[in-house]
Amino acid sequence: MKYFFVLLILLVLVVPVIAQPLVPAFPIGEIPKEASIRGKVFDSGISKPMEFTSVALYRAADSSLVTGTISAHDGSFSIKNIPFGNYYLIANFMGYEKSSVNEIVLSDKDFAVDLGVIKLKPAVQSLEEIEVVATQNRVEYKIDRKVINVSQDLNAAGGSAVDVLQNTPSVTVDIDGNVSLRGSSNFTVLIDGRPSPLSGNDALQQIPATSIQNIEIITNPSAKFDPDGMAGIINIVMKKNTLQGISGIFNTSLGTGEKYSGDFLLSYKAKKYSVFGGLDYQNKKHFGSINSLREMSPNEPLSTLVLIDGSRNMMREGLVFKSGVDFYLDEKTTLSFSADIGNQGNGSEMRTNMHSYTNPASYDTFNIAEGLGSRGGDYFSLNLNYSKKFDKPRHELLASFSYQGEKSDDTDEENEYPTNELYQLMLPYSAIRVRQTELGNEKEFRAKIDYTRPIASNGMLETGYQMRLDDETEDYIFEDFDPDTDNWINNPLYSSGNYFNRNIQAAYATYSDKYGKFEYMLGLRGEYTNRSISKVEDVDPYTLNRIDFFPSFHISRQFAGEQQVLTSYSRRINRPGGGDLEPFRSYMNSYTLREGNPDLQPEYVNSIELSYQKNFGKSFFVLESYYRNTQNLITRMMYQDPTLPDVVIMTSKNINSDNSLGGEFMLNLAVKKWLNVNATVNVYRYWLDGVIDGEDINRTSNNWDTRLNTSFFLSAKSRIQANVMYNGPSVTAQGDRGSFFFANLAYRQDFLDRKLSATLSVQDIFGTMKHEFSTYSQSLNNTMKFEREHQVVTLTLSYKLNNFKAQTRKSEDSDIKMDDGSGGF
Repeated sequence: MKYFFVLLILLVLVVPVIAQPLVPAFPIGEIPKEASIRGKVFDSGISKPMEFTSVALYRAADSSLVTGTISAHDGSFSIKNIPFGNYYLIANFMGYEKSSVNEIVLSDKDFAVDLGVIKLKPAVQSLEEIEVVATQNRVEYKIDRKVINVSQDLNAAGGSAVDVLQNTPSVTVDIDGNVSLRGSSNFTVLIDGRPSPLSGNDALQQIPATSIQNIEIITNPSAKFDPDGMAGIINIVMKKNTLQGISGIFNTSLGTGEKYSGDFLLSYKAKKYSVFGGLDYQNKKHFGSINSLREMSPNEPLSTLVLIDGSRNMMREGLVFKSGVDFYLDEKTTLSFSADIGNQGNGSEMRTNMHSYTNPASYDTFNIAEGLGSRGGDYFSLNLNYSKKFDKPRHELLASFSYQGEKSDDTDEENEYPTNELYQLMLPYSAIRVRQTELGNEKEFRAKIDYTRPIASNGMLETGYQMRLDDETEDYIFEDFDPDTDNWINNPLYSSGNYFNRNIQAAYATYSDKYGKFEYMLGLRGEYTNRSISKVEDVDPYTLNRIDFFPSFHISRQFAGEQQVLTSYSRRINRPGGGDLEPFRSYMNSYTLREGNPDLQPEYVNSIELSYQKNFGKSFFVLESYYRNTQNLITRMMYQDPTLPDVVIMTSKNINSDNSLGGEFMLNLAVKKWLNVNATVNVYRYWLDGVIDGEDINRTSNNWDTRLNTSFFLSAKSRIQANVMYNGPSVTAQGDRGSFFFANLAYRQDFLDRKLSATLSVQDIFGTMKHEFSTYSQSLNNTMKFEREHQVVTLTLSYKLNNFKAQTRKSEDSDIKMDDGSGGF
């Protein structure tokens, strides 16, 4: 705990220095020679502050641009150091009509002008006889994140958050729905600004796209956020309602190949409180195939080959109930309680033909292998939040407490039957049947307090403390089937268990302000970690005690002509979980074992980004460059144990480092009022340095991927959307990964004054979604290919009750949007 007190002392020393009062801009009684303008920008429809609105000041005499800025999160803006004279001001935001303030006179009598509230109206236009209603851009860029407006993605209707991310900049999704952010599968998932009780990819698979308002991609988070997740944060902002009275939304979908889902959300809002409740259900089956060729000891005189070919089907099922209540104690104080209770399950069915033989020939066998797996369990999340706003704008206190847990019951059964070369069962036969069961119990407690205080006119100080306690126990049971007794018999060779505990204490401080035309945010986070893992029967655990610091900065500069330059840096960490650290081997099949590594160290990543954004009318383009370096890289690998010559061991190890240097270009083009095109190209160079089992691995590849999303607005109530995605090949520590490509098409029609909508979509219309990768070393060559079902057709119906709307507010995790208590999953 001595490290924890060091953090608190540093925080106490830093905060007073930053918070020192500033000297007045000019001595009392002296009149400045330059003037200033301030004001606020609001949405006229819902009276909501508008962040990142472009505000430009023009000279009245010749309409030349003098200067400009963007609005803050509360809609406020301030322009200083303006020479005396006559001006006019224009406020502009994509999807809204411009608003002008004319006849602004700055003089020694009026040198500090307050324009009050400037209201922007949503843009609504008509083209001949076709009504075209302006919509939000599918992707919006803010100073530290990309915001993906899910309502604009028709192809995701009836799917999950993973389907939305298939067409999102900086994100790739493989054939099994595994998500990668900037090439890394290690990222943090937040739901309304709070950590999900499920792991990253499981959480994304369980959230229906119809319940999502938008998704925030944060590749360089500030020091205020948890540093977990090497690639950054994916925050899911759920749909909500702000109207008083009863409101709701209902969704249901039906897809080919046994895919069903449905969800609803009902809420009631009064002046002093609001309550909500909802239910989400999904039951989906994804059909596919697998093909694999493995050669063991390829450089020896005698090598063993295993050829596998067959079907590989995946199932996802889940039922989630969510409810909550907000109490508005007064106009500035809110107390909220929410709870999630659910069950999630992932299943697999495999039936493959296996051909095993040696080269030169010494034996030649054929088998049919069947695998049945189920993975899931019950989970819950309890959240208590307190929010207190003070008289001064942006001066607030947030406190949050959460307790969540999951009981998992994972079972895999493997059956192998000997056959002839035509894969016909040989009677009588003696099957190899094994079963493995993993029982887990995981609990996590979090407590956090955040304090935000404005400093002078534009400065902002944020500081806070967080405690995280994680406990996890796992029992691993391996059983062989005894045909004589028709019972499963425990096999102590592979049966074991472990206990995992982690305690993290953290403190942070960030300071943001303006300097001339620059805006900046500086931050520092310190964390103390105590970790232990052991076999249940062991006395001495594997332990880790360390203190880490995570600095960050964000700087932006606004230029004339609606141009903006942003740069940022952050340091992040990937802490291996209990499953990666398990100090024992587990059985996968007769040719493959999995082995944990309790000596794994955390990964650390340093990430730098520089981006340029240019708006022109309703179109824009963005160019982002980035560099990411990872130390203590955790790599999944295969190796052979000399005592098991025909078996491959899968494990994880720390090698040296990897690097990614590249750029991402995005163009959002409003070609016509009825046609919008969004294109993204990501190109980067990847290189990896390290040593595995005494062998140097210095590998390099030039990688690229691209996406194209095209929307056709046929009328105000109907539209067509098509998107395509290509992901190029890349190298890995022990091999390479192949490319893949797919295309989707969707049509949406609105009815009943847009309260009812129907969306018909087709996924992978050309049947090209395939995934292939290879692993090779001195003792092993392995090639695997996966393919999923094609042309999946889904019909989704959505109905809104009482003019259901979306609304967001800040969470305890900074500017990330979260549930306002009136609904959402």
